[in-house]
Amino acid sequence: MLDVRDPQINPDYETVGWEDSTQYLNGGLGVSQSVAAHREYFLDFGMMSRAEARKITDFADGVYGTGLIYWLDPVAADQNALPQQWATPSIGGYDGVPLAGDVRPSLSTNSVTSQGYPSELATYTLAGDSVLRSVFVPIPTGYSAWVGVHGESDAAGCVKVTPYTGSTAGTVVHPTILSTATTTRVNTEVGGGATGLELSLDNTTPGTFTLAGMIVQVLRDGVTPATGGFVSGQGHSGCRFIGRPMRVPYDTSTLDLVNVTAKLGEVGEWV
Repeated sequence: MLDVRDPQINPDYETVGWEDSTQYLNGGLGVSQSVAAHREYFLDFGMMSRAEARKITDFADGVYGTGLIYWLDPVAADQNALPQQWATPSIGGYDGVPLAGDVRPSLSTNSVTSQGYPSELATYTLAGDSVLRSVFVPIPTGYSAWVGVHGESDAAGCVKVTPYTGSTAGTVVHPTILSTATTTRVNTEVGGGATGLELSLDNTTPGTFTLAGMIVQVLRDGVTPATGGFVSGQGHSGCRFIGRPMRVPYDTSTLDLVNVTAKLGEVGEWV
């Protein structure tokens, strides 16, 4: 994991889903669209040294492998660093990728909406051999991640958080399930030098359980998470470069300045 400069000049974030519109003969309009969507990021890093520029272009050039790019967006980090479909599990009941297995969760109405949690609850039934998907969130040095899982009490032990230091997995933690009526957003801290966490469901004890929403906030060490209502997913599930980063050199012999722009697209949920 490397520190790179924040995008400084008009970064462009876009949420992209499938959509088709039809204009009717009677003058009306019909619109069909997916519930699930992916994020695309156009990043302009402005002027930087050639050495700083390589921190970005080396990822695109395969210097660090060919896997997904996980970057911690400063706009999303202290809000909810999870992607849309993990923060709102009910999306898996429509056209989103289920969080586990190949069977979509059943949906029911969330009767407690005072804190703005999703209006539908997702009920999963896991078997011991259910395929578990996961999402990764990086944690920079000097920061901790805070996790909150909201749903019914039957979800106790059904969501697990695995801290990572480099490629070494730490002790699995099962967050205490929070209700959708509480103003406590997160209650499980992942710190102690961890460089990332993996969030997934847990089928160690097969059964049926219900989820409403999940939040991961990445905050500076020592910062107490704010209370309040639900924060929807603002992060991503892993990206790839769309095209290659563009470098525009400026008088490299004296000023050593390069302008770098890049576009990233979220693909992790669909890999």
